[in-house]
Amino acid sequence: MRRGTAARWWVAAAVVVLVVAAAVLVRIALTAGPPATVDPAPTPRHSPSAGSSSPAPTVPTTSAAPAPTPTSDSDCSAQDPCEDPEPTVPALPPRGEEREPVDVVVTGSGWDDAEDGAWVSAYVPGVEEGGVCTLVLSRSGRQVEIEQDALADASTTICGSLLVPHSELEAGTWSGRLAYASPTRTGESSDVVIEVP
Repeated sequence: MRRGTAARWWVAAAVVVLVVAAAVLVRIALTAGPPATVDPAPTPRHSPSAGSSSPAPTVPTTSAAPAPTPTSDSDCSAQDPCEDPEPTVPALPPRGEEREPVDVVVTGSGWDDAEDGAWVSAYVPGVEEGGVCTLVLSRSGRQVEIEQDALADASTTICGSLLVPHSELEAGTWSGRLAYASPTRTGESSDVVIEVP
């Protein structure tokens, strides 16, 4: 009986040791499983796809940021298309320069009682549009100026009769000169003398 109970005791002890060892092994396997990162391993594999999609946009966005920078004013000014719109506006030459000289022929001048003013008429050889005739009367350092558009005639460009009203003049001797200017030609007449009553 003692031997049987002893054998049973040893068997029970061996079973307990085996159960404890199995439990220890199971715990070790479980604890060793997570460190092995079996689950994390797939997550990095999935994360690169998701992560690559998210980092990829961030990288293009940063690379896309430099793309707008070339459109800055400095880069734009270095490009021909940016400079073209600015110089497209041509500068007009100064008046009286780079124009062909032309004679201004006075056809009449004097005082007109009916119109109550001093007048001068003239024409320019040749026919053209866009000309302007200007009459300047001067006396004792004072000047009075009046202008009107020239008209193209059959063979000349006429200034017509330019009249300065009496209200702008004082009695005395006035010296007058008629000037003509167009986009292509310019000139002045000889002086005329007009007596203002």
